[in-house]
Order: sequence, then C-alpha cells, then structure tokens
Amino acid sequence: MNSAGGYVKLYRSFLEWEWYDDEACTRLFFHILMIANWKETKWHGRLLPAGSKIISQMELAAKMGWSRQKMGRTLDKLRSTGEVITEAGSKWTLVTVA
Repeated sequence: MNSAGGYVKLYRSFLEWEWYDDEACTRLFFHILMIANWKETKWHGRLLPAGSKIISQMELAAKMGWSRQKMGRTLDKLRSTGEVITEAGSKWTLVTVA
C-alpha cells in the first residue's frame, strides 16, 4: 500500500448520498477524495487549492478499467449535482471537490 500519509474522514451519512447506489459514481467520487491534494499545491505555475487534483480523464479511465465515455458520463453526474467542479484543459482536467 502506498504510504502517502494522511486520512480521509467519511461520515456514515455517506450511505444516504444520492449517488451511493450508482457504483460508478461512488467509486469515482471516492477515488477523487483519495487523490485530492490535502494542501495548496503548485502545478505548472498555477496554484491548486486543497481538495483539487489535475487528472487525465483517459488515464484515469484506463486505471479504473472504464471507457473514456463512461468516465465522462460519470464525471458529468457528479458535476450536475455539485459534488465536483471541473475545469478542462487540452490534456488535463482540474477536478475540485465542492
């Protein structure tokens, strides 16, 4: 196991979350929580706030065993209900837990 340090605090009310019954949404949201920066970080001269991460949707989809389309649809669901905020670049996506 990677010893990146730290922890993520989850409340039991997570079981009542509107997307909890959607396996893809739950898995992606949990993954984003686990990889999000826990403090402000610089990336290519840009300041990224805590709770955010630069991702490649194609690489993350491959890592999860998904198609690029499934990644996009699942990210759209999380974005539509305000769970995450995204900003797309040409080869990256900034994902921020809202």
